[in-house]
Amino acid sequence: MTKTQNSSDQIRRRIEGWLAREFEKVLPFSDPGALWHLTAKDKNGRGFDVAQLAARPDRILVQATIEVLSNYRQRLAEMDARDRRDFICDLRLRLLSMDIEYKGLEYPLEQIVVAQLFFIDNLNRNVFFEKLASVNRAVLSILVMLDKKLAEDSALETFGANLTIH
Repeated sequence: MTKTQNSSDQIRRRIEGWLAREFEKVLPFSDPGALWHLTAKDKNGRGFDVAQLAARPDRILVQATIEVLSNYRQRLAEMDARDRRDFICDLRLRLLSMDIEYKGLEYPLEQIVVAQLFFIDNLNRNVFFEKLASVNRAVLSILVMLDKKLAEDSALETFGANLTIH
C-alpha cells in the first residue's frame, strides 16, 4: 500500500466514523472517479455524498442532490420564459452567494447537485461538519425557493416551518 493510499484510507475511516455518529446509514458507493466515496442518509432518507476525488486527492467533496418534483417541473413549464429564466438565475445567485458549487440549474429543472470541495489539510470534525452544514443550508435554501415559487398556495403556509440543519 502506498503512502497516498494509506493516508486516503485513514481519512476515509475518520470521516466514516464521524458520519456514523450522526447518520442512520453510511454506505460505500462505487465511484471510478474517487479514491473512496461514501453515502450518508438520515432517518428521513435525506442524504449526502462525501468523496475524495482521484483527480484532486488533496480535497474532499461534500455534495447533495435534489430531485425536482414532477408537479414543480410542470409549473415551471407553464411559466413565462423570462420569469423562468429569472427564477433559475435567482437560484444560481443564491448558491454563489453561499459559496456553493452546483450543476443542473438549467431548464428543464430535474436534478440539482450542490457541493463544496475543501482541502484535507488540518481536516478535523468541526471543519468537516461546517462544510456539511453549508451544503445542507444550500439544499434547504433551494427547497424553500422552489416551494415559494412553485407550490400550491395552501402548502406555503407550513412549508419550512420545521426544517432544521443538523
